[in-house]
Amino acid sequence: MPISREGNLKKTAAFLSVLMLPFAAAAREGTPSYYQSGYGIPENSNQVYVGNRSSDVVVGQRVNTVSTPNPAGNVKPYTMTPNGVDAPSDDFELNLTVGRKFADFEFKTGVNSILEWDDMIFNEIGVSGRADFTLFGSDAYVFADYRHGFYESGGYSMDYDLEAFYSSASNEGIFTVSIGDQDGKTDYFRLGLGGRHVWNAGGWKFSPSFGYEIFKHDLEMFDHRYPNPATYIPALSPNGEYIFGNGNSDGFITVPQGSSIPAGYYQVCLGPEDLQLINVNGDGTISGAGLPTGLPGDPSVWGVPFGECVILGADGEIMVPGTTHKYNTTWSGFFIGMEVEKQLTYVDHLRFYAQIGMPYYSSEGIWPNRTDWQQDPSFVDEGSNGGLSYAFEAEYSYRISDNWSLSLKGNMDYYKIGKIGGELYVAGGDYFVIDENGQYLDEDDDGLPDTVHVAEQTEKIEDALKSAVWQSFGIHLGVKAVF
Repeated sequence: MPISREGNLKKTAAFLSVLMLPFAAAAREGTPSYYQSGYGIPENSNQVYVGNRSSDVVVGQRVNTVSTPNPAGNVKPYTMTPNGVDAPSDDFELNLTVGRKFADFEFKTGVNSILEWDDMIFNEIGVSGRADFTLFGSDAYVFADYRHGFYESGGYSMDYDLEAFYSSASNEGIFTVSIGDQDGKTDYFRLGLGGRHVWNAGGWKFSPSFGYEIFKHDLEMFDHRYPNPATYIPALSPNGEYIFGNGNSDGFITVPQGSSIPAGYYQVCLGPEDLQLINVNGDGTISGAGLPTGLPGDPSVWGVPFGECVILGADGEIMVPGTTHKYNTTWSGFFIGMEVEKQLTYVDHLRFYAQIGMPYYSSEGIWPNRTDWQQDPSFVDEGSNGGLSYAFEAEYSYRISDNWSLSLKGNMDYYKIGKIGGELYVAGGDYFVIDENGQYLDEDDDGLPDTVHVAEQTEKIEDALKSAVWQSFGIHLGVKAVF
């Protein structure tokens, strides 16, 4: 039967009106056209799952699946939802990365000695993998991550003491700072399991996870420079009084011990080059003792004010070549994490990740220049008291084809441990006997400190460490293969 021209026009108008409905609904952005007047939700509608193995449920909607060419010219199916783009699942993802890591590490011992490796720069390479699967009817994924870093440049290492070793002699002790070069490497491994897209908020997919991590860094100090301050003693008169000067060659006076310091005078001290040898003659008399010649003049040239002891001597800064300290540390333990991601467009993907854990701390120290300690290792620190770790990641990915993506990621890592114990491995040898006040004992009154022979032994130290902290920031470029 022939179709009239009028009938053709009616059919064409009806087709165009249906075609233009989505554009007529543009004023209600983000709301499907069939939610508007005349398009109610059908009764007894079936639930429609969007994407592959997704937990996103769309009830009573028309789900439009389109095939959109990506920049590489291939075709990849995506799903348009009220919350934006829902990309199909990739069963497996492999990521190769290169990057830079900037790090600091510090630990404080129980005797208030601090060691620092500051402003380290590591080159880092990494590989990570992820696989999606179904577990007990729910979407899940497993992931693994390995990164290796090797020291490239930056910063310096430092060893210094804050307080005297003996509390009974708080004004005595080593308060020096040694500074030198540094080296090291890092290794990180992580394995985890999580639920995929458990929650959805406005197109942002939340995936909780848990797993186990091991982070190891081996650090070294070498070619350290020491200030080498002089060993000095106050100059005493023959009757045991302190000697003070006022800057004039004949302006020396003696002051009894315990008396106040005269105004305008400074105390005279003897440095290493001022000490004179004492010869013991055959008849028991001594010779060679006496005040040094050429006592200093104006104390301002020594950088100290009047009334303070002028230090004579010291041979200036010295260099101790080679390795001075090694400290190899391992942090390990379980963590819980949360991943938040969104497919922004057909090719742009944004991902955030955070995790927190309570690591176990284990380290080995090697002090090559300590002859009273055994070597490799000299001591071990272990414990979990006050352990805390957390990490943050932010990653942007750009899909260049069905199976390849480029990524840019920034991450931050933090590890901390509190007061823990350890073991000190003492080397065998002869040692001077020291009392509780830090004074050498001379019980046989022969004028020489008493000595005792000590065999090799292991000493338990309850407060080997007061704290240790690692923190780093990294940036990485990656290539992803997705299947």
